[in-house]
Amino acid sequence: MSKIKKNQLISELMTKNPDVLSKGAKVSEAAAIMREKRHHHIPIVSGKKLVGMFTFTDLMRIDYSSALNQDSREVMADIDSRHNIADFMTEQLVKIKEKDTIFEAAKALSSGNFHSLPVVDADDNLIGLITSSDVIRFLADLR
Repeated sequence: MSKIKKNQLISELMTKNPDVLSKGAKVSEAAAIMREKRHHHIPIVSGKKLVGMFTFTDLMRIDYSSALNQDSREVMADIDSRHNIADFMTEQLVKIKEKDTIFEAAKALSSGNFHSLPVVDADDNLIGLITSSDVIRFLADLR
């Protein structure tokens, strides 16, 4: 890998201003975003501050509609009546700064059991998101 590409900044590759939800959001809101926009990761914020991440895997853990052969809308209504997104989000996140490099993102993604890295500023305000798919596309373009 060339030194220039390896040192490319995350800020040049990340998704800026990703779709987010607040801690009080309903699980069905996350499910709708994931279904309609084909996202697998939704950062959870309080104001601009990153407070968690809700993933497609989290959704699959709590959506029992298939297991019980029930309508997914009824299951989401039941979950929404008793919980919000904060009850299921991951709070302990590995984060990356916008001045970090693609190499640092690749190392972090390869060392954990997750597929996205929130990009934050010095105050932990969310400014972007980079996924393992972003890194793979970047590597595929190297030639």
